Amino acid sequence: MPTAFLDSSAALKLYFEETGSESMRAFAGRGLPCAICSIGAVEFRAVVRAKERSRVLSGGDARSMLVHFEQRVRHAWTYQPVNEVVFALSAVLIDRHPLRAPDALQLAAAMVLLQIQPIEFVSSDHRLLEAARREGLACWDPAGGVE
Repeated sequence: MPTAFLDSSAALKLYFEETGSESMRAFAGRGLPCAICSIGAVEFRAVVRAKERSRVLSGGDARSMLVHFEQRVRHAWTYQPVNEVVFALSAVLIDRHPLRAPDALQLAAAMVLLQIQPIEFVSSDHRLLEAARREGLACWDPAGGVE
């Protein structure tokens, strides 16, 4: 069974109602292995704090969500750091595909993890999914897009 490598758009679906949240929660409920890149975890935090600042979330709800997410990442998911190999590969990916730097880092981290274990790249970012597919990764969009 491959590990689901979640980008931040996929991880956020576990906590916020948006297209694909139901599919993502059903997937997570099966207890299958997941992974996330350190940049994805930082992007998750940035979105939660932005929602807190715009008063979509209370301070308590934001803190609770971040604690739950951090526990999930620390205890249940594989955590892929951005290291020199990931950083170098992300530059290559930016030259090949129209990616933003954070997306290239997430894809590079997934590709590095793929060298160790089978993965499926999970995202709802269509540009990122297209780049992942062109790089040969199995992909899933919980919102129903590219597979």
